[in-house]
Amino acid sequence: MDADAFRSTLQRVVAQGTSAAAVASEATRRIARGHLDVAALRTVLFDTGGSDVWPPVQQAAITAVAANPALAPSIISMHAQLLRTPSATVREGQGDDGQPFFVAQATFAPAGRDITGSAQRARTRKAARQQAMTTLIAALANLPDPLADRAVPEWNWDTPAAQPQAPAPAAEANPVSALNEFHQAGHITRPDYRPPTPAPTGFTATVTAIHRGRQLTGEGAGPTKRQARAEAADRLLQALQNALGADAEPPAATEPAAAAAPVQPALPMPPAPTENQEPPRALPAGPADLFAAHRLLEQALADGAALTLLPSRHPGRTAWMLFQPDGAPLLAPGHLPPPLQPVARDLVLASSGGIMPRRATVTGIAVPVGLALPALLAPREGEHPSVTGWRAGLRLAVECVAQQRVYPALTADGQGCWRIGPITDPLRTAVTEAAARMAPEGHCLLAGHSPLRVPAPEHALWPLLDAVADAMVRTPGAAPLLGPGPFTSTPTPDTEPSAELWAWADAIEDAADPRPAARLTLRIKEPENTEHAPTAQAVLLLATDDHDEPVPASSIWEGHPSHSTLTPAVLPGVRRALRRGARHFPPLGDLAAQDRPRRLTLSAEDLARLHDHAVSPLAAAGITVHWPTALLGALTATAVIGRRHDADDEFTPGSGFLALDRLVDCRWHISLDGEPLTEDEMTALADAAWPLIRMRGRWLLIDPDTARRARHRELAPLPSLDALAAALSGTLTLDGETLDVRPAGTLATLVDALRQAPDDPRPVPPPTSLNANLRHYQQRALTWLAHTLDLGFGALLADDMGLGKTLTTIALHLHRAETAGEAAGPTLVVCPASLITNWQREIARFAPDTAVLRYHGTGRTLDTDALGHTTVVITTYGTLRRDPDLAATHWGLVVADEAQHIKNPASATAKALRDLPARSRLAVTGTPVENNLTELWAILDWTNPGLFGTRAAFRARYGAVEKDPGAPAAAGLARLIAPFMLRRRKSDPGIAPELPGKIHHHRVVALTDEQTGLYEAIVRDTMHKITTSSGIERRGLVLKLLQALRQICNTPTLYLKEPLDDAEPAGLAHRSGKLAALDDLTATLADRGEAALVFTGYIQMGRILEHHLRARGRSVRFLHGGTPPARRQHLVDAFQHDPDPAPVFILSVKAAGTGLTLTRAEHVIHYDRPWNPAVEDQATDRAHRIGQHRTVQVHHLITEGTVEDHINELLARKRALTDAVLTSGEGALTELDDTELTALVSLGTR
Repeated sequence: MDADAFRSTLQRVVAQGTSAAAVASEATRRIARGHLDVAALRTVLFDTGGSDVWPPVQQAAITAVAANPALAPSIISMHAQLLRTPSATVREGQGDDGQPFFVAQATFAPAGRDITGSAQRARTRKAARQQAMTTLIAALANLPDPLADRAVPEWNWDTPAAQPQAPAPAAEANPVSALNEFHQAGHITRPDYRPPTPAPTGFTATVTAIHRGRQLTGEGAGPTKRQARAEAADRLLQALQNALGADAEPPAATEPAAAAAPVQPALPMPPAPTENQEPPRALPAGPADLFAAHRLLEQALADGAALTLLPSRHPGRTAWMLFQPDGAPLLAPGHLPPPLQPVARDLVLASSGGIMPRRATVTGIAVPVGLALPALLAPREGEHPSVTGWRAGLRLAVECVAQQRVYPALTADGQGCWRIGPITDPLRTAVTEAAARMAPEGHCLLAGHSPLRVPAPEHALWPLLDAVADAMVRTPGAAPLLGPGPFTSTPTPDTEPSAELWAWADAIEDAADPRPAARLTLRIKEPENTEHAPTAQAVLLLATDDHDEPVPASSIWEGHPSHSTLTPAVLPGVRRALRRGARHFPPLGDLAAQDRPRRLTLSAEDLARLHDHAVSPLAAAGITVHWPTALLGALTATAVIGRRHDADDEFTPGSGFLALDRLVDCRWHISLDGEPLTEDEMTALADAAWPLIRMRGRWLLIDPDTARRARHRELAPLPSLDALAAALSGTLTLDGETLDVRPAGTLATLVDALRQAPDDPRPVPPPTSLNANLRHYQQRALTWLAHTLDLGFGALLADDMGLGKTLTTIALHLHRAETAGEAAGPTLVVCPASLITNWQREIARFAPDTAVLRYHGTGRTLDTDALGHTTVVITTYGTLRRDPDLAATHWGLVVADEAQHIKNPASATAKALRDLPARSRLAVTGTPVENNLTELWAILDWTNPGLFGTRAAFRARYGAVEKDPGAPAAAGLARLIAPFMLRRRKSDPGIAPELPGKIHHHRVVALTDEQTGLYEAIVRDTMHKITTSSGIERRGLVLKLLQALRQICNTPTLYLKEPLDDAEPAGLAHRSGKLAALDDLTATLADRGEAALVFTGYIQMGRILEHHLRARGRSVRFLHGGTPPARRQHLVDAFQHDPDPAPVFILSVKAAGTGLTLTRAEHVIHYDRPWNPAVEDQATDRAHRIGQHRTVQVHHLITEGTVEDHINELLARKRALTDAVLTSGEGALTELDDTELTALVSLGTR
């Protein structure tokens, strides 16, 4: 918290007198760092005490002041102001020991007794005064002198400390300024000027100040307010001159004592004070009584009686207490006229001989607040400073009533009253300012358990505001005019307000109460094990917010708060919250009616009602119910899936478990602390007549769902695929309710086999015909693939690009051929056209004895009779769509390489792939999700048709994971797909330690003037059209805008579709910031002899780059979607073996972003960025893959302040998502509203 907030917290805790170890510790920490301001230091030094946590803090504070003595004068001045006494006086001397020096000693007289610090010596007068003030602070706080080693043992002062003389105000002098000089010198308190009041001849003004405990007053008149104030200040200066002269006079000679005056009878002895004692009730009074009471009150105030407040639970019964400042009984007539009454209270007063406070039982007069209002609002000569101090608060209260800032309320016992409110910041500030004027006697009523603890001035002032409001609004004429009622008539304790009145009053209090509402918790205790008729205790706990640990309410009421805002002052708000809760759970009304709500006894029926019907409404009302785990959470119900009598069956491949017509049993199973219940215990649960049941030596609370499940244990059977999906995910949705499930019997055996497949204790050895050594992670993948396919399921191999998925797939083919023989059947590989040659070469390299048939092109033929179990047929997705012969052959294994090509299940490619008959299916891709989870479903559904439900059901159940990867459904989705998808990243520990690192560089360039003009023009024109369109037309315009802006950012030549024939390299670079940056980068790489890949999403941009770089003398190649397959492989080979030391290979992302190995390059340049980070990573991994031995440098060219810059931030955020949820493509940007879209495309800095 900031300095102001901590200072407020510190002062509040000190005023309450509670143990506050945390606040003390924080104060020590702030002192050590120099973060405690003057006001907080003063509080620590002078206001703390009564607890052993504060002395170390005080010592740290005085040490800090000694280290920075400049703080001392401000601390003393503030302390004097709060005590309403003059500040310290300093006497000075001067000496010379070869160099001049100064000596100073400070004295302070807070209660008529001089307190003096040690004499201090320094080279400057200012430093000597500051050091003297520091030692004075230590003396006032009863702390060791921190500058004792610098003290001057004896000093021969040149002259005694001179008494200041008031200046004789000359005609030209300003008395107001002269008075301020005396205040600054510490001889009087700050002059208190009352607002000038009109008079027949102009204005009158009054100013008061305190000198050595005496109040001095000056009154003046003049034709203007300024002159009236000056005259009043002049009169006060004269009074001060007289007072200073009296201080300097020697004691008078002793004279014979005068005859003792007759002693007046003392007040009748009232009852001894007790803790939390209410003020005595005012007695009925007639007109004569009231007249006599007013006269007695006026006389007591004129005689200097002190005044403090006796607060009451009902504002209408709050009273003043008049008492003698020295604690002696207040002398008065033998009989007090009603409504005045004698009263005795424990007060904290200054000791007679010093400044240390003392506790005394004082007898005084109790005066109703309303009766005293006229007498207290008018100032008088000789009144005690406590009366003067309360006047500002009284005037504030009267102003609030005059402004109608009052509201009706109910006290804790249901009696009507009036309060000041609502509490606003200006009102709170006004109360603080009024409290600062209060004398110590004004708030000296003993508070709390500490023997010398009194309420802080602000805490004493708030009850007065409510008392004045109730006294002024509840007038004698209110009831006859408005009718009797709780807010007009005299309060009657026997009246019980209705529930509607409570609700109405609580709503008003909530709106008027400035304090933050406490958070309530009901902690239910476990019933005793020996009880026959069980009851449970509900303990009330409080907290400030959801982040704090709740504490027992009893500790708050006993004055041991753990937080600055958790004080007994929250009691009214707690009662209101409990009364609101009682509307949903009636026993809370009994808790609210307690004097200090602590705990509640609940019967078994109460517990059942609370658990079954009240928990949610109470939570909405701000009351949390905390149940003991032993009582509520011990019973758990789980849906068990699997045949009841097949637990001994062993699952074997081909057993027919997944037959479509096979149904699987489903039933409820209930456990106690994880131990299954017997059938008899389940029956006991079902037959229990009470919500509490005793089982296995303890009490258990049965919720209705558990009881219902015990009565109806059998659930409808599930189809085998649904049963398997539920067993893998661990959840099942029935009638809209998500249930926890576990498999049993044969189903459990199958689930265990699937989950342990990657780590099967029977590892699959590398095939003998494999001409390669598998890395450990490839060996693990082979084991997983072999076991998963043997169980009759398809698989998705989703390793990162460059981890050797092709080699692993070849090893799987060889393993099947060697172990299953003819039964394995031929393998069909379906891949993009650009990868046919790569597949053919990899098989020839790693499986040279394998027959390979390249089924592609116009002259292709497929002799199905010649296909053996060792044969691999390679074809493309395009051929698959057009050639029905492939679907006429029964394949042993179908491999879909770069399986993201079937991410749209409605596409012709996906349908053709589904039509292929195959014993086993394997999908291979490094990006199983490019845009959304539906793509993942499409691939998985092809590998295992029907296992993952329909597309719509999958989307409905797991769609939330896209926006929130931490959603609860994410864990279930991970469990469901884990047995069928294996995904490892190159960055995973131990996967590819030999793979070098990858470093990303963001090269941010500025647009040229031409680019800026084009950019702003297209944004201005297109945004106008977008804002006036909707639906598909708007989406089309957004896409068109984004494409145009990206082309402009690349180069105006691309956007304007200019021919390249006449383009000069220098001219092209001058028109595009990106192209100029590319020139610089490729020139540097040429000097170093380092090869580079340059990716772009536009074929025409690739042609521009090829033309430009070739004109610069670079060795350049360009591969794009229109490049014939044979030419593609030639370009790859030529680049890999180019004799030029720094060749540049330009590639289109779509045509060359997957499947190619281009490890010759150690630099990858993304000239323009794909919308999808997964696609961008795929392109980068053409160079960063197994076989790369150098660190790969990835360069992103980004135009500053453009749509590219904003998209860069978007991609950076979305890379942090999990593998299951990557980013959306540019199509998602069409759904942005106009404001978001404008922010995306507008030029500007990030």
